[in-house]
Parts: sequence; C-alpha cells; structure tokens
Amino acid sequence: MCTKKEHYDVLFLPKLIDVVKNNHLAPKAINDELSKKIFDSFIANLDPEKEIFTLKEINQLRVEETLIDEALISGDSHFFDEAILIFKNGIKRVNNYSNHILNSKIDILSNEYYESNIDKIEFVEDEKYLNKRWELIIKKRFIEELYIIEITEQNLTFTKQKEIALRKTKAFFEDYFYQLLNRTDEQLLELYINSYLSNNDYQSDFLFPTSKLEWDEKFNRSFVGVGLSLEATLDYPKISSVIFEGPAWKTKKIYSGDILMKVATHENEFVNVAGFPLIKVIDLLKGKEGSFVKIIIKNSENKIEEIEIERGQVSLPKTMLYILKEETNNKQIGYISLPRFYGGEEGCASDLLKEIEYLNKNSIDRMILDLRDNQGGSARQAIKIMGYFLNGGVVMQAKYADGNHRIFKDENDTSQYSGKLIVLVNERSSSASELFAGTMQDYKRAIVVGNQTYGKGTIQRFFDVMNKDETKKVGETKLTIGSFYTGLGRSTQYNGVIPDIILPNENMYLETGERNIKNSLKFKNLDSKEVYTNISYEKSLSKLLLLSKTRQSKNDYFIELNNEAILKENSQSQSLISLNYKTYKSERNKLRSEKLNLSTIRNFTDTDFLSDENGSEKLEYWKSKLINDIYLHETLLIMSDY
Repeated sequence: MCTKKEHYDVLFLPKLIDVVKNNHLAPKAINDELSKKIFDSFIANLDPEKEIFTLKEINQLRVEETLIDEALISGDSHFFDEAILIFKNGIKRVNNYSNHILNSKIDILSNEYYESNIDKIEFVEDEKYLNKRWELIIKKRFIEELYIIEITEQNLTFTKQKEIALRKTKAFFEDYFYQLLNRTDEQLLELYINSYLSNNDYQSDFLFPTSKLEWDEKFNRSFVGVGLSLEATLDYPKISSVIFEGPAWKTKKIYSGDILMKVATHENEFVNVAGFPLIKVIDLLKGKEGSFVKIIIKNSENKIEEIEIERGQVSLPKTMLYILKEETNNKQIGYISLPRFYGGEEGCASDLLKEIEYLNKNSIDRMILDLRDNQGGSARQAIKIMGYFLNGGVVMQAKYADGNHRIFKDENDTSQYSGKLIVLVNERSSSASELFAGTMQDYKRAIVVGNQTYGKGTIQRFFDVMNKDETKKVGETKLTIGSFYTGLGRSTQYNGVIPDIILPNENMYLETGERNIKNSLKFKNLDSKEVYTNISYEKSLSKLLLLSKTRQSKNDYFIELNNEAILKENSQSQSLISLNYKTYKSERNKLRSEKLNLSTIRNFTDTDFLSDENGSEKLEYWKSKLINDIYLHETLLIMSDY
C-alpha cells in the first residue's frame, strides 16, 4: 500500500480567495465556521456514498477541520495532501475487498437490506464493517444485473443468467475502480477548491483549463457525437429525442421512443446496455469525428434493427416553427420551440423575429412558445424577445455585488406580435427562460403552462485566476456576481416560476431544481409600486384553468402520471432495498407493472410549415417529435379554449 504523501501546488489559492471577495455577490467570511463546512463538503465530494473512508479515518482528518480556512489563505496543502493520501489508499483497500467478494459465492437469498438514501448512511467504524458494507454493495449490483438478464435473456437457464450477471458485475466494478484510481490531480484539486466555492453558492466553481474547454463545448452547444438524448428506464434506455440534422437523424432509421438495446464497443463487440447507467451508455456512443458506431434498437413496431452511425458534429437545434391545427375548432396555432437563448451574429432574437413575421403574414394570431428544457443563455437576447410581445416597459432588473441596480427596458413601444401567447415550461426551464416566463406573467401578456421551473435567478461571470507571482493563468472561476428579477421585480431564484396552469409530471410531489440543492441562494422580491391588472385576462385564465383541470381529471395519461408521482414520492421515504432476490424480484415486477402504458396521442394534422431548403425534412422531424407530446397536446387544447 502506498504511504508516500504527494504534494499539490495550491499556492494560487490566496489569489482565488481575493477574486471571490472582490466579485462574489455574497462572499462568505473565511473563518472556522466556513472551514468546518468546507471539510464536510470535501469529504462528501470525495466519498458521497460513504464507502471509501472509515469513521476512524474521518476523525483522523477532522483534527484539521478548523484549520482549512488558514490553509486556504496561506496556500498550504497539508490537509488536502493528507486527505488525498488516505482516500487513494482507501480506494485500493476497497478494490481488494471487491475482488475477493466477487470471487466468492454471493448468497442472493439471505434476508439483508441495502440503504439507498445516502443521508441515512453513516461512515462505518473500521475496516471490518467496511468490508461488510462492500458485501452489500456488490450483492445489490449483482441482483440488479441478474434481474435485467432474466428480463432480456429469457431463453437462457438461470445458471447461465447468473454467470452473465456476475460477469457484468465484475466489469462494472473494474470500470468503477479504474475511474476512481485514474482521476487526475487537477480533478481532485477542483473538488477541494469547489468545496470552498460551493459554500458561497453552488453555482460558483473553479475550472482548470481542461475543464473549461469541456464547459465551453457544452455551453456553445456544439460537439462530436451521434445526436441522441437518452432516458433511463427500469431496463433498456429509451431514446427521448433525436437531434435534428445530427448523425443519428441522418440515418432516417432512429426515432424518439425507440429502445436502445445494444451498442458496439471499439472492438465491434455488441454490449447489452440494459441496466447500464446513462453515463456509461453515452461513453460507448462517444468517439472521434468520422468514426462509426453500431447500435441495435427496437422501434415502436417491436422491430429490432442494427444501425451504423458515423459520429460527427452535433449542433443542438435553433428556433423552429411548426403550424399546429386544433381539429375540433379548426384553429391554426403557431408553435415555436426555443431550445436556448443563443447569441451570435444571427442570435435567437433575429431567428424568432423571422418566425413571428411569418405568423403575422399568414394571420396566425395564436402562439405557443416552448421553453421546456431551455436552460437560458444570453440575457441580451431574452430582453429583445420580450420586447416583441410588449408595448414598452421594464423587462428585467438586476442587482450586482457592487450595489449597482440596473433596469432594462423594452425601448420599442410597439409589439411585433399582438396575438394570444402561451409559454410552455418545465422543471428544467431555467435562467433566461424563467425571466421571460415571469415577465410575461407580470404583464398578463401570456399564460404560463407546465411545471414549476428550476429556480435560477442569479448572474455568473468568469474571472481569471493567476498563480502566486501573477505571471501565469492557472484557471478560471465562475462566480455569482448578481441577481436578476422580472420586469416588476419578482425574483425567480430558488422558487422559479409557478405556471398559471400546472400539468402533472412524475416529480410533482418532490423538491426539484434549486430547491433541492444545498447552498442555494434566496432573494426577496424588489419593492415595486407598479401593479399590473387585466380583468379580461384574469377571467379568461380562470375559465381555462377550470377546463384544463377537468380534462386532466379524465385523462388516463395524467391520472397514471399522478400515480407515478405518488410512487416516486413514496420511494424517497422507503429507501431500504431487499437483497433477498425473491423479494427484490417481486418488488421490481410490481414497479414494472405500475409503469405508464400510454396510448399514442394523434390530434395533430399535416399542415403548413415555415418553408426553407429543408422544409419537408423538418416537417417530418417535428411530426415524429410532437405527435406523442401529451403536454403540448393539452397546451394546444388550452389555446383552443383561449
């Protein structure tokens, strides 16, 4: 076992602290109280499942828990060095436990339980109890794999199924320990530094250059891949969306709702991905631009097909317009998807304006603006777009760390679109999406439909962090420097935007977004003397809310979704998992039978579309994407009633 203590260069930390003190909206005082919180955060970041350290080792490190503040200020790495040494030795120790347990007989009929709620787990006293915990960890993984194999390989004998499950379990832990043991020094140091920054607020963090490049790639929404979004299920991952004009889309064989069954490795051997964590499946799909990956899918007609995809550049969609027709009342409704408030020479404001002009030209006076999964982006673009729907007025307010209070107005007193507007949001709509939806609510300009939004109402900016001598940039830190508010001064931070008409979802009884994250900031609304009233709007809303609730109460999908949400809420409190395979299997079978079995919703018809060189292809893409969208379907009916 390695006992040599490594030394990491943390001499730049005093410079980082100065950057935080000078720029963060609400920097925490560097003292013993913060030091203790950093200690707890760092240990939790290193060992979130409490399966590496023993309580004895934690207590050994805790001697220095009130000294971390001094270490940060002076650039001393003693505590960090000590913690990483014990952590790395701990990984090697439990790796040995794992290998021994996996090569011994695993009893799957004993009446033992695994606690899945990490908040209820404590660090075990010593190595004897840690070894016992690892017996439970491995047994849990093994019966999970066995259950999946029983479902997906029903033609095999139970003995053969157990052999495959054991092989997959061994492969899982081999990869698990490889990832742990090969974390770079930079990754470990980022965990330490961000244990400090996250105690100021969780949106603030530090990135070394390698991590910053990855962040930029995600933010710019362009990357090399296959262009599939996946959703976890109890067995095989489901394809939740196929990115328009991406590599998978170009095959013309893969559609939203298809089941991903197998992915070929770099050695061209197919791997059954049932039960795989999504991140592992995504890793299998990744590769260099121009390389190929083979997958096996099962489509909606239960046809199994092998498909080869050439990996390439994937640019996530920009604004897209589709004209919906509600058949009952024969009304045309403009549907615009805005996936992000992207900037650039042709930013989303410019793109959206073209689509508004198309709607006006064709006398379409009803619009659904879909901001689901839109995680924000350029506030400048959001301000422009809000102006398209308003006749002047304040559209955004912001308060900064330096005390500056800025007011942003729609300088044009004429709106570009005066038709009826519904804004569709969900729990992943955040930042600029919430600003837009909240401001439209303020002015009674739009009806907001969907789920409570994420709750991010803060402003971040990157700052360079220099080395001790200020001769070289070490990395960058993203800091919360301000908070933004809707036009009439409502804070969307933490609570987000509550829709006017709420639609059920599987997380409706759980805390989501910033409400479920430690160290989230909270702000009061600004004092605002302006109150906007619109009696006609409020009467319409009351009517629409009643009609929608009546439909929801009779809709099989929404009824089942409510049941699913109750089950999910109950599972949060019932966190003990039986490791007796017969009991486990019975409980999982019950869960599978209670999962949604939804019928296809087909209320959308072939209609006109914003024409361009790819018009027909975009039409087919949106038809396949929207035809089963129950949330859009209900929103369409709300608009029809409006």
